[in-house]
Amino acid sequence: MISMNTIYGKLAPIYDEVMFDVDYEQWADFIDAIIQFHRHDTVTVLELACGTGTLSMLLDELDCYKITATDSSQDMLNEARRKAESAHSDIKWTQVDFLDINLDEKFDAVLLLFDSVNYLTEINQIELMLSEVRKVIKPEGIFIFDFTTPIYSQTIVGLLNEDRITKNGFHYIRDSSYDSENRLHRNDFTIQKLGANSKVLSESRESHIQKIYSLDEIEDVVSRSEFSILSAYEDFEMKKANHKSGRVTMVLKCQQTQ
Repeated sequence: MISMNTIYGKLAPIYDEVMFDVDYEQWADFIDAIIQFHRHDTVTVLELACGTGTLSMLLDELDCYKITATDSSQDMLNEARRKAESAHSDIKWTQVDFLDINLDEKFDAVLLLFDSVNYLTEINQIELMLSEVRKVIKPEGIFIFDFTTPIYSQTIVGLLNEDRITKNGFHYIRDSSYDSENRLHRNDFTIQKLGANSKVLSESRESHIQKIYSLDEIEDVVSRSEFSILSAYEDFEMKKANHKSGRVTMVLKCQQTQ
């Protein structure tokens, strides 16, 4: 697996523009509903792979959570901190790789969203991730993560191709492709920094490769961990996921108290 710090280095300045069509408010409301349903007394929340921090900041606005937001990419965290300063957020930001979580605190709820799990291209990496999360979750705490399935990639792949100019002076091209045989979804970015009269000042490239898992595969790896499944939801609804779901949000609980 490529380091998340590496692959999000070039993309960080334009990440929010790339995600412009994502309804973060809907996503935050959905996660809040899951937390309140499965552990309504949650106070401390850890978000792994928080990116530029939009979801954590929306959850912070609810004034009921104490949030620690982490990402392995320092560039993404720098963007998050910049946004948080103007929002007067109380979020604690720190650099953490979710395959090596070195935090002293334990949390009521841990989040790993935006199909970050799909960046783990081997099952043993998912096993490692679960064991790392286990170290920082309180007894009776919940772990919420999502992933995309082959149906999602087959449906969305052609819609992800883009050629756009951002508001902050970048031109980017995204070329999306899906290898259905190996279930690998690839997004290749060409990113140009523009100057006066749209002159190209610099150009960089960044590739993102995700493994696309079935619900059965994720349920199987969880069954071998110290977690049990409380629920598996479809898309952004409190509706049970099935084998036709494009995005699945899992809610896990430790099988044993700590």
